[in-house]
Formats: sequence, structure tokens, C-alpha cells
Amino acid sequence: NPFLIRTAADMVNLANSLNENYDALGVYYLVSSDVQELDLTKVGFIPIGTSDTPFRGFFDGNYTNFNVNINQPTLDYQGLFGYASSESIISRLSVSGNIAGNNYVGAIAGYSAGEITDIYSYANISGKNNIGGLVGKNEGTLRLGYATSNVSAEGEYVGGIIGYNTGIAE
Repeated sequence: NPFLIRTAADMVNLANSLNENYDALGVYYLVSSDVQELDLTKVGFIPIGTSDTPFRGFFDGNYTNFNVNINQPTLDYQGLFGYASSESIISRLSVSGNIAGNNYVGAIAGYSAGEITDIYSYANISGKNNIGGLVGKNEGTLRLGYATSNVSAEGEYVGGIIGYNTGIAE
């Protein structure tokens, strides 16, 4: 049975639950079918997963739009998902709003080694290096994604879809 996401508070709980003892490996998160948008701008949302504790689960957004406002210009790994491991699967969602970080910034994920599919972004993205409209740095697989994001960076490896790609983009 999936863990159902119904509210912005559920997303905050997911982000805050990842730690050295819990990384969501094999856990399936599904946004409830009656949710079209979750506004994460007023709930203290932080990106899901860090380089120390990557997200390792399955996340099905069920075509929900996530409105975010992340303004962390000195922090790396910023996005709806900060750091997604090779075990992760993220699908069927969109992101709007504003995301500002340092390095590894993207609307869907700052860094991903997993699979991301059927996603869209029209968020404003900014940072220094490895900045992408969908994924800052991709070492995994990105399928069926598009972005109409405004992307700006001060450094290297910047792209409308992926900032720096060593994985697969289809």
C-alpha cells in the first residue's frame, strides 16, 4: 500500500523524515487522486533528500503541481527533491514557483542518479553551477520531461532541461 500524500504538511513530513535511520528505500509515496496542486510556499518546505541522506523511494505525483518558493542561495542540492539516489523513481508531477540555490539546482531535482519520468516545470531556477530547468545534475534517466522555466546561472553547466548530464535523457 502506498503512503498517500494529501496536504502540503505531508510533503514537509516526508522531507523532514529522511535521516540516517530512514531513507525511504522501497517506500511508495502517491499523491491522492483528488489533489491537483500543493502550495509548499507557506509551510517551511525543504527539498526532499540531501547528499548525506538521499531519497531512495518511489514518488508518484499523480499529475499534481507543486508550487514552491525555495530561496537558499548558499546551499547546494535545491529543488522539489534535493538529492535522489539510483534506487529512486520520481514521476508524474510538475513544479512551479521559484527555486534559488548554490550548486545543483533544478525544479524536480538538484541531483538525480535515479529515474525521473513524465514531469514538467515552469519554475524560475537560479544558482551557480549545475543548474537545470528540470534537473541540475543528472546521472540517472530522465524521460518525458519538458520545461518552460526561466533558468539563470553565474557559473558552468547550465541548461533549460538539465544543467549537466552523464546519464540518459530521452
